[in-house]
Amino acid sequence: MTNADDQQTPTPKKRMTAAKVGRGALWAVGLAPVMGVTRTVTGPIKEIATDTRDGMRRSTPSLKDARAAWKLDTPEDPAVRFAVMAERAHLSEAGRLEMVRYYTILLAFTLLGVVGGIAVMFWNLSGLLLVALAGVASMAVAYRRDAVIQQRMPTFSRWIKERLWWIFG
Repeated sequence: MTNADDQQTPTPKKRMTAAKVGRGALWAVGLAPVMGVTRTVTGPIKEIATDTRDGMRRSTPSLKDARAAWKLDTPEDPAVRFAVMAERAHLSEAGRLEMVRYYTILLAFTLLGVVGGIAVMFWNLSGLLLVALAGVASMAVAYRRDAVIQQRMPTFSRWIKERLWWIFG
């Protein structure tokens, strides 16, 4: 043996990391392609999610704009707004009367939901959710019913103010 054989170049020690152990385990059980598939799928998903979030931020009004829209009436006349809605829906006089009847029946059922929710609250608080949902639904139906009857469509906030004035005024 020669002296050159005794002095081999030192090889760096390879460290076992969790990533290498994980890859080795995936290769051992035959699931090695999962990492590539995951990378291939998650890239476009992250991109779509980012685009969606940014798009929603662009199209959603700020809280200040939303408050201003809630407090102020629209510049259009409520009767003109109703005429535009009626024209889009191809609403004739007979159709308007049919819609009034439909909304009256729907209002009765939503008010029954409110009463049913109050009755359920005597047993447990799960009726509270039913009361809230039926209350919101009945307000929405009453708004549409009033709009069809009066043939004018004020903003919802203006309609609520009119109703509160009518009830407590």
